[in-house]
Amino acid sequence: MADKMDIAFREELLAGLKTESDLSELAVKYKDLGMDNESMYHNLEVLRQEMRAKEDEASEDLIMDLMDRVVGWCHTDCRIYPDP
Repeated sequence: MADKMDIAFREELLAGLKTESDLSELAVKYKDLGMDNESMYHNLEVLRQEMRAKEDEASEDLIMDLMDRVVGWCHTDCRIYPDP
């Protein structure tokens, strides 16, 4: 079951997708609030599946890009968490 932080993170991500905000800044904010990389990845996966079900490919791509940064599948300077 999702806790308050998970719910708030997903809600802010959805709002960010609608306004084309920088989602990486949002991810860093929640990392700094104490969300671990596994929880963040799980929340992103839930939203990715929702976007796929809605056939919103652009939002799904943005989420997958952020997922890569959460797990470290990117340049070290782009990682959300320093050591995956």
